Amino acid sequence: MFMDDTKKMFKAIINGQSVMKSELLARIDSLDKKLTNRVDNLENKMNEEFKKLTKRVDMIGLQVAKLEDD
Repeated sequence: MFMDDTKKMFKAIINGQSVMKSELLARIDSLDKKLTNRVDNLENKMNEEFKKLTKRVDMIGLQVAKLEDD
């Protein structure tokens, strides 16, 4: 009888750990998706701003080159 109770307790502990692991994995996956979306959005915004800055620097460079020619 004592062994049956012990086995039941071990099963309950193992089942509890399995449930907790599943919940943690689900939360980690959810967080990963959120962070991936945020990083992708940030990357896109940075690329857009770098393109604008590059265009502006190129324009200033052309203006300086024209001034040197004068």
